[in-house]
Amino acid sequence: MEKAKEILIKCACWSVGDGKSILVWEDPWVPECPNFRPRPLSEESRNMSLAVNFFFNQEGTNWDNVKLQETFDQDSVKKIKAISVCSKYNQDCWIWTKSCHGNHTVKSVYWTFKSENQLLDRGNTKGNVWNSKLHERLKMHLWRIAVDILPTRIQLARFASNLDIVCPLCELAPESSLHLFQQCPVSQALWFGSPWGLKIANLQFSSPSQLVDFVVRPPHDLFLDKSQQDQFTLYAALLIDYVWSLRNKVVHGGDKPNRDDLGRGLWNRFFEHWSMLSKSDKIPSSYLKEDIHWMRPVRNGIKLNCDAAVGVNGSVVAGIARDWRGSLVFAFVFKVNTNLPIQAEAEALRMAASIVIEHNLHSVCLESDCKSCIDGLLDSNIAVPWQIVNLVKEIRALVQCIFVASVNWAPRRANMAAHTLARWSLESRLYGFFYAFSISPSVMSIILKEGIFYY
Repeated sequence: MEKAKEILIKCACWSVGDGKSILVWEDPWVPECPNFRPRPLSEESRNMSLAVNFFFNQEGTNWDNVKLQETFDQDSVKKIKAISVCSKYNQDCWIWTKSCHGNHTVKSVYWTFKSENQLLDRGNTKGNVWNSKLHERLKMHLWRIAVDILPTRIQLARFASNLDIVCPLCELAPESSLHLFQQCPVSQALWFGSPWGLKIANLQFSSPSQLVDFVVRPPHDLFLDKSQQDQFTLYAALLIDYVWSLRNKVVHGGDKPNRDDLGRGLWNRFFEHWSMLSKSDKIPSSYLKEDIHWMRPVRNGIKLNCDAAVGVNGSVVAGIARDWRGSLVFAFVFKVNTNLPIQAEAEALRMAASIVIEHNLHSVCLESDCKSCIDGLLDSNIAVPWQIVNLVKEIRALVQCIFVASVNWAPRRANMAAHTLARWSLESRLYGFFYAFSISPSVMSIILKEGIFYY
């Protein structure tokens, strides 16, 4: 019972809706804070009995930054602001943070308890490598890392004491397997740029074997179903192999990796491997076709494509509105406070729907490459990740306020203009509304190229 109580405390948290039922200091409600509880700026703040909605702005659409700064420490403020405020359409509710959809199930409790005792079965890592569906060369590479016989500079120094042991990629620390694939800034950038946006440095690995175990047995905390687990394992194995090839190019050819080209081709390699591993439609075949492109909306309609780019200190949400001729109507880019890719994608859709209503547009199609968001909007019975449940409800309500509106999923290659705009804004730190005369030339070239395709 005591163990069960401990797990409940670690995993149960309030999801902020209207903020009326949650007490700031007594209840767990900030998912990213230790024990889900924020820290006060001073002990005097704890004496105030406050509900969470006290910290909403007057409209109940965002946080009141002044009140937050006066009450909580800086780290807590940052993590509170990462919570989306959707008070108009949602009530506070409890969520189970260890399940994808926030529901408490026996299965999720079992996996949580098992993850608490992972050290009991770590010895089977090498067996899990050989039993995986990976290509034999990738298996061999992971096995060599797991048993720590990869010829890194620290390993080679055992036989040549005068060898330089500094990591050739970052030149900041000795090159061990754990450093190269987890702690090196080059590796960290690649992990963070993956579809899962992993901050690999925050994970605690005491040996290369634990890193490999993380790859072949993704933890339950990632909220992956069976197919997604296989995709994660393949992508992570290819990422590790890619880092090793970058390292060898530096060591043997002196070719330092270009930051702008970092990771280029990794996604294509993933699709190549996945298409050979899975002779099914687990990944939509449209991803693999060469002729996938953006399509114009219906006559007299507007299509608004949305995307997001995740950065270290927040994310950027972007949207590009085009008419039935394929011409740019407007584009927008704004900052949001989350580092979660799926939450940033949902914020982009919410921003797009709000702008459509504000400008009284009609016959609008909202398009995104985030399938979880779109599936949740199209069917209210489909469970979505708990991080975006309230956002999806609000977006659905906003879409219903638009005269003749629809939502549509598009693969990334049919959403390149919005994707490129988000990446450009994240790097240039330029935000606001853009038009044909002010938008990035790289984005405009994609718009002009895509404008030739009809619906």
